[in-house]
Amino acid sequence: MRPRRSHTFKLFGKTESATAALLEDLSPDPRLQVAYRAHFPEIQITLHVDEADPAVGRDLLHSLAADVRHRLGPIVYTEDPSIGFPDAIAQVMARHPASPTVALAESCTGGLIGKMITEVPGVSAWFLEGLTTYSNAAKTRLLGVDSALLAEHGAVSEAVVRAMAEGVRRRSGARIGLATTGIAGPGGGSPDKPVGTVYIAMATPAKTTHRLLQLPFDRERNRVVTAWAALEQLRRWALS
Repeated sequence: MRPRRSHTFKLFGKTESATAALLEDLSPDPRLQVAYRAHFPEIQITLHVDEADPAVGRDLLHSLAADVRHRLGPIVYTEDPSIGFPDAIAQVMARHPASPTVALAESCTGGLIGKMITEVPGVSAWFLEGLTTYSNAAKTRLLGVDSALLAEHGAVSEAVVRAMAEGVRRRSGARIGLATTGIAGPGGGSPDKPVGTVYIAMATPAKTTHRLLQLPFDRERNRVVTAWAALEQLRRWALS
């Protein structure tokens, strides 16, 4: 039997079709097979090289993997098939030289981010607490979000998600505050803010940043993608 060598990339942030487009002109070498496996919301890509000579096969796989790594860039969260997304987040946070701490303020995700984080042993070294501030009153009482801000912009807005992230950071004493707010569905949308409108914010000592997502999924998938996107924002910060 001819030896078959493989290398796996796990990624988040693009659809399978968009990812395939990035790799469409990858080496046409007949010894190469590229396999895609979608496991919502991540995509797994595995390169298989079928080459009789072990040294040649190893070098070919190494070269192809380097090309794929360059093409996909930061959307790859691990090249270890045994590592899940929460594990990857925990690893980069644990390795960060500043030992940053994190606190969460979740609205539309309803505690899902905290659940994902705490599935990994040892995260108490950097994860302090998580608040599920679903109502406007909770956002004001627990995070210090100004009621006038909520009245002017609505709970699902850039202004409010920034205030949530800054509020949980300030009140917890964490270095990083991460917040989500949005309309997961199936109801609650409007022409200005349709179902799937989600805001994510991250407050650090240097600045507060935010992302607006317009998600096309059902309620559960909207919540899952929002949680992953929030943790991806944290992961990229830790790697920067």
